[in-house]
Amino acid sequence: MHIRFGDEYIHHFRDCNIRLYLSLVQTISILMKDKPYIYVLLTDSSVIGNKLMADIPGLHYWDNNKVHTGDLINGSYKIEDTLIDFLILSKSKEVIYLKSDFSVSGFSKLASIIYNIPYTYIDPQDIHLV
Repeated sequence: MHIRFGDEYIHHFRDCNIRLYLSLVQTISILMKDKPYIYVLLTDSSVIGNKLMADIPGLHYWDNNKVHTGDLINGSYKIEDTLIDFLILSKSKEVIYLKSDFSVSGFSKLASIIYNIPYTYIDPQDIHLV
């Protein structure tokens, strides 16, 4: 499962608004209930990734070094962790991309194309509890 929040979250360790956060918790919880996978969260926000892991039992998340490979502001030595994220995506049965505030990601889409992995795009605003 991949969520890209954007450069502000990587460079300034921003948190997301509560409405978006609750929407993400709800969406991930519903997905995990409906599909019996092991869910691994990949995200560019340590703050939000750690919160989601704490609030959603069974969600796996490794708080690795975050870097945007297009600017390397946080240091090029962190690219190794980005490559590990890509390797994790390459071994997935399905890549689920959850839309955040505004960001789109070519990172997870590219892994799905190269390794012929089903790619599911979900906007948490479209998920509603019954």
